[in-house]
Amino acid sequence: MTIINVLTADGEKRTLHSPKKKNINHLTLYDCVSPEVQNSINETGRVTNFF
Repeated sequence: MTIINVLTADGEKRTLHSPKKKNINHLTLYDCVSPEVQNSINETGRVTNFF
């Protein structure tokens, strides 16, 4: 069994500079993207800590 980890950041306690490593099996996956995140990806191709 392969363990898949993802890096998570909430923007407050955990920023993109210090994300937390989480096992994907311990997360709830949603089929949606925050409008702020989507706009940032569309405009710059990445997500930053600056809004």
